[in-house]
Amino acid sequence: MSSKLANGLLVVTGAVIILAYLGSQADQQRSNVADGTRGAANLVSYDRVRDLMPDTERALIAAVERGRAAYISGSNDMAKGASRPSRARDLCTISGLQTATRWVGRISELSSNSEGRGVLAVEIAKDISLKTWNNSISDAGDRTLIEPDSLLYGKAVALSKGQYVAFSGTFLRSATDCIKESSLTISGSMTDPEFVFRFTDIGPITF
Repeated sequence: MSSKLANGLLVVTGAVIILAYLGSQADQQRSNVADGTRGAANLVSYDRVRDLMPDTERALIAAVERGRAAYISGSNDMAKGASRPSRARDLCTISGLQTATRWVGRISELSSNSEGRGVLAVEIAKDISLKTWNNSISDAGDRTLIEPDSLLYGKAVALSKGQYVAFSGTFLRSATDCIKESSLTISGSMTDPEFVFRFTDIGPITF
């Protein structure tokens, strides 16, 4: 191979590499812009959703956030442990917490278990969710999984993950947390609680 041909190939190869790099950078910038736009939209939407929250929902969020702050700031494991019964007492003082009517949030899980029964979770604030169980064994007696032939199932399948919704239902009582919470550890319960919830209605929010 002549030196002229070799140099020519090096030039072409270098140009291809540079163009590929520039193309990937442009794709990344477009992706970042898109992500930023989606993030801004979510923030705006969530601010608007909070304005629609009933007082009871706001009170639950405030109680959970106070409990989270107490747990995180606990100076030792005993202090952290004390934050859980304190939060339970706080939750139990909220009037009307047994039921939720037209609460609002964003769907964080929308699926089904191996039997085809509906699994649903709605995030009502950052790291605070209300959810069905995702398996029949855990759900035995709680009856949170959504039956495929129910009107609620028909409404849920028309929705999508990430969508803001209004929903109603009932909480399950718990001696530990006042309302039943599904985390396996105290850390999970206090910092990222998932309250077990029996949905009775759900529908999209139109802005």
